[in-house]
Formats: sequence, structure tokens, C-alpha cells
Amino acid sequence: MLHDADLTAADIIVIDEADDPLSAAVAAHAEREHVVRARLTDAARAMTITQDGPAATVDPPAALLLRPLRPQPAMSDADDRFSWSEAFATVWSAAALTDRPVINRPGEWGWSARTSASAVVTHRRTGLDGEAAEAYWHAMRPDPEFGFHQSLDDWRLVDAGEASFGRSRALHRPRGWEQVIVVGHNGFRVTTADLGARDLESDSLHVTARLGLSFAAVSWAIPDGGEPAVLARVNPFPAFPECRPVLTDVCRALIRWLTR
Repeated sequence: MLHDADLTAADIIVIDEADDPLSAAVAAHAEREHVVRARLTDAARAMTITQDGPAATVDPPAALLLRPLRPQPAMSDADDRFSWSEAFATVWSAAALTDRPVINRPGEWGWSARTSASAVVTHRRTGLDGEAAEAYWHAMRPDPEFGFHQSLDDWRLVDAGEASFGRSRALHRPRGWEQVIVVGHNGFRVTTADLGARDLESDSLHVTARLGLSFAAVSWAIPDGGEPAVLARVNPFPAFPECRPVLTDVCRALIRWLTR
């Protein structure tokens, strides 16, 4: 159990679940910074938001790293449900109003900024060219023009008949994939594969800037030949396995961004 004093002394507060390995890695990479990990309700109890006209002050005045939180637990008691909702609202408000750095700061689009579960919607919001049609389906095989299929259970590439719930796009299967982990103004490719003239770090920074993200995993499909890469998915809450190939770079960049 964390106490208020622990958060008061923090330079960075990570609001997460106890079993989040990426949060643990960020804390382990801190050198001079005091990083405190806190559960939602512990963080909310320690926070005070003071409104003075259009300005707001948030205490403790620490930078915030927001990690994925599990949905509100099933609670039989109405008072418990109300308390959890109030804690969530407090943390949301503090993260939105503080003048300290926040990853990723919630706003009118929510914690996920302008990303969408739909690849086409996300693509349109980035302003990129080369949009490919998308179809979601259950059991029924999509039209032949949709040649690229993923299972919505685990995002694996599948044949159209292998999944009960699928997402398909009007693309041929790519020859490969690349992923870029973006932190602020830095992009880190997770492989060293030869991509030709493609500059996916710059493209990924463009994507996150347009979507309003300061931390994200940007996934690209790499077609055969010299065709441009196709934006496949933007994850606003990168998981530890996604960051593992460039973990030290990512953790250090997160700490730099949060203490700038």
C-alpha cells in the first residue's frame, strides 16, 4: 500500500497495474529521478486539484506516466462502484490539468488520443496517403479484394477461414513488418532490416504528432518492391514485448521527456 508521502516526493508518478512490466522497467532505468508506481485509487487519494479561475494547480506536482488500467472491477456494493469512478475521474482531471509533462495526456478524445480500433479511421486522422479499404467480419469470408486478414482475438495474420472474428484490408500480404516505438520527438525501430529508402522513424513521428500522442507503438506493413509502407496499427499504450528490442532507449527517452 502506497502512502501519500510516497507520491509527494515523486518526480514521476506512474499510474499502472501492479503486474505491468514496462512500468517496472521505467522505474529501474531511473537514476537521479524518484519514480513512484501507484494504483489508481492510491494515486487519486494523494491528489489535490485546486481551481482558481481558468487556472488549476495539481498536487503533488509530479510528471505522470499513464499506463493501461483494467476496466472497473465488478462490485456488488454501489458505494464501492461510486468510489472507483470518483478515483478514475480524479486521476483523469489531474492528468488533464497539470502543467507537468504527462504521457499520454487525456483530452477530449480520451486517454487514447485520436487513435481508433479501425485502421482506416486512424489512417485518415493522420493525413497519410494510400488508404486501404477495411472490413470487419464474423464467420463470413470477405470479398476477394480483401487479401490481408487478421484475427481480432490476437492480431495474428490468418487465412480468411481461420478466424471467427476478423479484420481484413484490401492489401496483399506484406513481405514483412516493422514497428517504431515513439517517445516524444524520438522514434526507435525495433529491427535493423533493410527498408530501402523508407524512413519509418520520420513517418511514425508524423503519425503520432497528428494523433496527439507522445508515446506509441506504430506498426507498418512493408509491401514487396519499393511501394510505401502501409500504416497497420497505432497502439497508444505500448506493451513490454513491443518495447523489448529497444527497451533501454525507450525507458531513457520516457524519463527524459517526463523530466524536461
